[in-house]
Amino acid sequence: MVISILSDIHIGKRNFRKTIPPNNINAIEFKGYEQWHNCINNIVNNKPDLLIIAGDVFHNSDPTSLCLDNAIKGFMKLEEARIKTFVIAGNHDSSFTNQIKNTHPFKNIDRFNYIAFIYNKVEYLDVDDIFITFLPHFNINNEDAQKKFDSIMRKITVKNKNINKKKILVSHGVCKNWIERFINKSNNENPLTIGSMIFPDSFLNTFDYVIMGHIHQPFVQNIFDNFYQSKRIVPGSILQDNSIEDLVQNSSITGTGPLYLNTKNGELIRNNIDSIKIIKSFIKSKEELNKLMSNIDFNIYFINYDGKWEDVELNLYNKAVKNSLYFNLQVKPTRKISNISTSVQDFWIWVSKSYPEYLNEFKTIAKGEQ
Repeated sequence: MVISILSDIHIGKRNFRKTIPPNNINAIEFKGYEQWHNCINNIVNNKPDLLIIAGDVFHNSDPTSLCLDNAIKGFMKLEEARIKTFVIAGNHDSSFTNQIKNTHPFKNIDRFNYIAFIYNKVEYLDVDDIFITFLPHFNINNEDAQKKFDSIMRKITVKNKNINKKKILVSHGVCKNWIERFINKSNNENPLTIGSMIFPDSFLNTFDYVIMGHIHQPFVQNIFDNFYQSKRIVPGSILQDNSIEDLVQNSSITGTGPLYLNTKNGELIRNNIDSIKIIKSFIKSKEELNKLMSNIDFNIYFINYDGKWEDVELNLYNKAVKNSLYFNLQVKPTRKISNISTSVQDFWIWVSKSYPEYLNEFKTIAKGEQ
């Protein structure tokens, strides 16, 4: 069986200030719609046995009419091609307000025969030689929620125990192993883990394949131990627009576009569809900086220049800002600022040592006498 995989689509996401004429749609939002339709067209042309979308279809739990319209148009193409599709909810697809009001954006688009939207319960699919568990995102924000999540994992383990088929888990969260190795070894307040479903290795290892949304940088992790052999697949986002994630280098599934998994032999390939990229660079010479600013594409740039602002040619800089989606140039400060005061008492000590000639003037201003 061949399964196509998408994840973290984030339809409707807006970022930076650049817009696309003539309707002045936010550039990231526009590129997101474009990439969504390109991915759907690729899947329709390749006709996989199944399509799995592992969460975060929408960027906001209250999507705009334009966002819903683009989502529905994409799903209509899948419906017309009769591609059986399973879509699970991610953390962006719902909010606390949705939970209180018992609403969900999936309810607005759940109108298809060949597409199943899974957002408030665990569901299973027994087909051919595979058994798939679909576990949508549940917000883990307190001890009771964690207990409920632990109970769900125990029930899934019991149900899968006597299944003599290849077992697949589709969910939206992180593995405890990834937190320790890739994400945050000491900081427990990482945005990738707050409120997330954190899976223990012992649970994930019971599946032959784990397809996990939530992390935007794609990678594959093969697990081998005495009892299990498991492949963990993180599809990543369909856009490379998240500058805070830099987890794994030299991934075997880099790029953006649909993944295709052959469940019989484990072969995994990416049909790469180019879109915007994040380009980070450290530049030492003025010549190198000028060359880069002269050849800017519609991408996101974070550039550190080991020089002075006086070296930056204004015409080339303005051209780079105009031609890019976002251009951030950081220049080495000419004066090092140190010993920053951390209290009022420290401030007065700093003034008396660093600028004694202005001490009385500072005191006069502080008293309001000037």
